[in-house]
Amino acid sequence: MKLVTGVDIGGTFTDCVILDEQGNYHIGKVLSTADDFSAGMLGSIDEARQRAGAPAGDSYEGIKLVCHGCTVTTNALLNENGARVGLLITRGFEDTLVIGRVLDRTVGLRESELMNYQKASKPAPIVPRTLTRGICERMDRYGKIISPLDMEDVRLQVEELVSRGVDAVAVCLLWSFLNPSHEKMIKDFIQKKYPQLYVVISSELLPVIKEYERANTTAVNCFIGKVLEAYLGKAQASLVTRGYKGELLVMQSNGGLSPSATVRKTPVTTVNSGPVGGIVASQVIGELMDSSNIITTDMGGTSFDVGLIVNGLPVVSSTLVIGRRMLMVPCVEITTIGAGGGSIAQVDEMGLLTVGPMSAGADPGPACYGRGGQNATVTDADLVLGYLDPEDFLGGRMKLDLNRAREAIDTRIAGKMGTSVEEAAAGILEVINAHMADLVRQVTVERGYNPKDFSLFAFGGAGPCHCVAYGADLMVSKIVVPPMQTVFSAFGVNQSNIKHSYSFANPMTIGSDTSNIEPDTLNSIFTTLQKQASHQLALDGIQDGIALYNSLDMRYKGQAQELTILLPWSGGLTRENLGELHNYFEREYSRLYTSAAILKDAQVEIITFRVEATAPPLLKMPLKKRLLAGSDPTRALMGQRPVYWPKNKAYSPTKVYKGENLQPGNTIAGPALIQFYGSTIVLEAAYNLRVDEYLNCILTAASRGWAPTK
Repeated sequence: MKLVTGVDIGGTFTDCVILDEQGNYHIGKVLSTADDFSAGMLGSIDEARQRAGAPAGDSYEGIKLVCHGCTVTTNALLNENGARVGLLITRGFEDTLVIGRVLDRTVGLRESELMNYQKASKPAPIVPRTLTRGICERMDRYGKIISPLDMEDVRLQVEELVSRGVDAVAVCLLWSFLNPSHEKMIKDFIQKKYPQLYVVISSELLPVIKEYERANTTAVNCFIGKVLEAYLGKAQASLVTRGYKGELLVMQSNGGLSPSATVRKTPVTTVNSGPVGGIVASQVIGELMDSSNIITTDMGGTSFDVGLIVNGLPVVSSTLVIGRRMLMVPCVEITTIGAGGGSIAQVDEMGLLTVGPMSAGADPGPACYGRGGQNATVTDADLVLGYLDPEDFLGGRMKLDLNRAREAIDTRIAGKMGTSVEEAAAGILEVINAHMADLVRQVTVERGYNPKDFSLFAFGGAGPCHCVAYGADLMVSKIVVPPMQTVFSAFGVNQSNIKHSYSFANPMTIGSDTSNIEPDTLNSIFTTLQKQASHQLALDGIQDGIALYNSLDMRYKGQAQELTILLPWSGGLTRENLGELHNYFEREYSRLYTSAAILKDAQVEIITFRVEATAPPLLKMPLKKRLLAGSDPTRALMGQRPVYWPKNKAYSPTKVYKGENLQPGNTIAGPALIQFYGSTIVLEAAYNLRVDEYLNCILTAASRGWAPTK
């Protein structure tokens, strides 16, 4: 039987989803192995295969495709554990990374840190000033050579960088995106004389305007390049020794897969790619449910990630912020805070309860893990209140220590606040749930979207446990907990398409009537980018099912930031639809900033042309649709256990259902717990649940929805 495997490495757990030809899925979940992430990858695959009935140690020969979302580059960047990089830049601009932009002082800071703006500082550049060298050359804004490249100067500067121990070189010259000849000459020289060096030139990686962002992204690509190359080489070799004969496909931040051989050239495109899998999975499930507007919420062990799907498409951005570094990388937009099962609760010097952003991670983990953790965490609070079964965590593979959880909360929280352990645990959840609800409002309301128009998808190991609490005051139409919720991002990786993004900056100004622009001028640029995309897909072995999407980065003339406008026309631009371009821009601008912000009669600039090419991989397995089996959930009833409901301030006997035994059509009225492998839905009294044909659990407030069958 042919199998397709998706693996996602998170900060705490490594997840796996295997789909077979009948649309059945099997999941695996193991603790992440920070010292060697490939060990966790193989461990999660082995567990999923064993849960599917394969004997331990059996060959991977039946697995025809492995899709992988990895955290290697993200960790390397956050931990500043990468290559020693030298930067070659146009002479006179050696301080580009040091100066950065004004935004650098605040980008990536938490709200509490922004309140102390005067104390904020810019992060240190990824390439120190001592390893930055100016090169004698210059071009003008049209790409015309003003001063030829001095190759002798190049030789001297590179030799000096090599003598200082660099093992990678980034090259970013002014206006090179319009004329890459000088950068290509430098690259050819370095590769011939110093073949051991990892070399990246900005005109190949990122041919766009804005020299700081271009230089910074090119430098980061060099910084993490060898780290990803080493990891993928080891991961691929490990798979081959187990009988896997295909190529490893790697998840990118743009929401698509790329063959490992291709992505090694652009490692920066994999930064923060893991959480993107959850948004892709939500898009897939949303299509099956006919839900086109979705808020995605992923609560894992370390973080809480929120994304948006509008009219069936994920909201995307041309920039990515990670570890306070701004990168020009096409990405599915995700907003993250430090709120997860491992988030640490503390009482500050003013006697106030705080939760996060620090996390206990996988090692030592929450106190209840019994691995030496002493701090009280969200998971400890969930256990104390009865939401989690200490004997059946991860299907019984992990036992949780209730006494250690109670002791940690008593010592660190309850004793300092003069409350009971249960009240302290309820307080921990109230704080963390409020943080998460605030983030959802930030991503929706503050961007012009009404949460009432959206479904809320809850996944991750801790998402189902908290979704009713953080979703209660958002008034979303419904909450959806998918069947493989604890490994949902891995399912998204499994379901992703091959995707490549290409861009080219060619600034031009258009008037409100666009009469000064010829459609052929724009079409020729799009055609060039489309040819690049089609060529890369051909190298990937993809010829069928290709879809191309054109978009433009636009802004009012004189502004610094652009909006990315997806063009709705499938063919080339014509004079007629070119005339609508100005209206499309102003409509999006008005949605984000209100109609009062529209600058009447102002000129609009086109800055960057973008093409995204997608196609399904050579093998893709859909989910299985099941027949309705009736409303009675008795078959899944496991019994009861005492649960502390904060509104009642007491433990109450509460029905517990085994999630894997629920059938399509089953309905449950809260209060109840629905216990899955790796997660638990906490269904409060005001909510009802029903199971659809794809085994999604759909939660609706009783006051706003249907009533379950009695």
